Amino acid sequence: LMLFWLGSVAVAETPRLKVQHGDLPLLIVAGHGGKGSLEGAEIRFKEAVNDPHFVLFGDTRTNELATLLAGAVSQEYGAGHKPSLILNQIHRRFADVNRTPELT
Repeated sequence: LMLFWLGSVAVAETPRLKVQHGDLPLLIVAGHGGKGSLEGAEIRFKEAVNDPHFVLFGDTRTNELATLLAGAVSQEYGAGHKPSLILNQIHRRFADVNRTPELT
C-alpha cells in the first residue's frame, strides 16, 4: 500500500486497473491486491528472474484495505471530498507492478 501527496491523477480505468479520481491531494495505491489474470502473460517463476526480492503471492486484502482507507479519509474531510485511488486487479503471479520489466 502506497500513499502519495499530489495535485491530480491522470490515469484511466481499465479491466486490470480500478481507478477512483478524487479531489484531495492524496493518492492511495494498492499494487498487489489483484486476483485476476493477465491475458497472454505467463506465470512468473523465481528461477526465471534475477530478483532477490521475488514474491509470487499477492498481498492479502490490500485492495480492501486501500478502499477502507479511502473511505475513512472521505469521511474525515466530508462534503463529498475523496482521495484518488488506484487498485491493481492483476495477480502478482502474472506481473509485479513495482519491478522493472527485466525483473518480472
